[in-house]
Amino acid sequence: MNQLVQSKPSIEALRDFLINYRGHSFVGLTTLTNAKAYKRNNPIGTILKLATLTANIGFHYKNSLKSQAKREGKDIDFQVQPRVWGVRMPHTPLVKLVNKETGEEKLYLEYKGEKVHSVQYFTEEGEELAYDDIKHLLPKKSHSSTQAPLEKKIILRDVALGNILRLTIGGKNFLG
Repeated sequence: MNQLVQSKPSIEALRDFLINYRGHSFVGLTTLTNAKAYKRNNPIGTILKLATLTANIGFHYKNSLKSQAKREGKDIDFQVQPRVWGVRMPHTPLVKLVNKETGEEKLYLEYKGEKVHSVQYFTEEGEELAYDDIKHLLPKKSHSSTQAPLEKKIILRDVALGNILRLTIGGKNFLG
């Protein structure tokens, strides 16, 4: 884990790349995020999640829902709700969140999860944790009610640019 953290791309370089990116594409992502473990009865404290996955960026959520319904032989008119937080930046795969009190902007990469290759959990000190030992401390996964009629769910996620360790696109590693 330490080697990946040390090779982390600069947020500015990653931001510039994604702001100027047009279209949609499959990407490889390696992210390091807070697993948002429950605090009550948690002897470990903060739990970090290191995930390597294949994702789709620049996609349209409603189109993805329609395509999945069609694959399942269903004709559904999805009523997609607006984002609860942040604003999607036009013509980019980015979401901007502005802190109302400080005015500070934070950017997130919006992606559709296609395949998770690996997930590892760590303490803040870098000690690896076995999933079976901590799963009771992690929140349960939930799905959007918009997708209730679908058998296979569309996995929509946002990750802060600062939590991206590696982004691979077009066979090239983007490391800032």
